[in-house]
Amino acid sequence: PRWFWETVERWLNTIEENLSNDHEQLYGAIKDKLKRLRLREELAWLRELLLSVESPVVFCHNDLQEGNILVREEVETFQETHMTDIPPSPTPTSSRDDVTSAEATLPVLNTSSEATLDPSFKATLPVFDSSAAATLPLLDTSAEATLPVFDTSAATTLPAFNTSSLTGESIVIIDFEYCAYNYRGFEFANHFNEWMYDYSNEQPPYFYHLPECEHPTRAQKEHMIRCYLDELQSLANYKPKSRDTVEHILHETEAFILASHFFWGLWSVVNSTSVDIEFDYWGYGESRFEAYFTHKEKLLLLKEQEIDGTTSLSTASSSGQDC
Repeated sequence: PRWFWETVERWLNTIEENLSNDHEQLYGAIKDKLKRLRLREELAWLRELLLSVESPVVFCHNDLQEGNILVREEVETFQETHMTDIPPSPTPTSSRDDVTSAEATLPVLNTSSEATLDPSFKATLPVFDSSAAATLPLLDTSAEATLPVFDTSAATTLPAFNTSSLTGESIVIIDFEYCAYNYRGFEFANHFNEWMYDYSNEQPPYFYHLPECEHPTRAQKEHMIRCYLDELQSLANYKPKSRDTVEHILHETEAFILASHFFWGLWSVVNSTSVDIEFDYWGYGESRFEAYFTHKEKLLLLKEQEIDGTTSLSTASSSGQDC
């Protein structure tokens, strides 16, 4: 799909222009870190990986994080206080007065215009060379302030919410500014990545990074994917496809976890110099790039094990923890 690649390319061009000799002052002390990330080379590697996964193109929300998923007030178990506990989105929100007319469902496969992947771009994940692992452009955090630690004791004071009575009619999706045709794997991966972030922090950096939570468990991922497949396969014009399975979508998701982190990492760097909002864009971008390279190293190790016949890429989905 054009939207993802054109957006990433536009943001990367902006960053490279600002890193030129005439504009380096825009990024100040972080310019050396950005250069060490070698973003242009990383994008080329990422493109080869994503095109090899064969994730179908569907209409996506592309920002399906908890602040954009609301529950109707008429749900029996809903209490007024819960609306104030929904963390705000870190992305600029659009002003929509009537969200009831814009309900969304999980992405439905666009069978009329599926993208055909160019076989010449298909790539195999490189075998992980442990001797060269240190050369991965991981961020140097030795001299940086540590990311804020999530206070789990305070989290327990949030009011509990009973989801047992929720139905498809109970949920309202908002903020459609990033909607576009995109890879199905991105939609799932991006939502699962958002489990690692909490935007309710009212103090700098205005978000919590929750690496201890990581992703939802494999069982939770499979539950969401099965709900999507049940809805998809119930459509009158649905034609069965071998890739419409839980295992294949888990495989797509593991690769597109990287795409999600890379996408919002670039978004953060660009906004750090152009948006006047109280949010630590660079700190957020730094955490997304750290998560990107951590997951990349994990996939390379899994690929090495796959060559040995001991595991597969979708095995990575079993690493989520309950928080």
